[in-house]
Amino acid sequence: MVSFVANDSKGILPHEIPNGSFIFVRPDDDYKINDFIVVYKENSSKKDYKIKKAEEKEPLYFGRIIMIAKSFIEEDF
Repeated sequence: MVSFVANDSKGILPHEIPNGSFIFVRPDDDYKINDFIVVYKENSSKKDYKIKKAEEKEPLYFGRIIMIAKSFIEEDF
């Protein structure tokens, strides 16, 4: 399992995911259509990711989101 801190500095976070929340992802886990998943961004030279709803085929698939936890601590992320 991998975790990320949601950060809206490069745009709006999708699906009402709060900025600063913790996103838990299971890499290479099986997914179904419309599951929330993390994919690699196209044409990115570094490991940039984005969140989306799964479609039938996801060639840039990284992992399936299994949980999001909102942080109530006010910090700059």
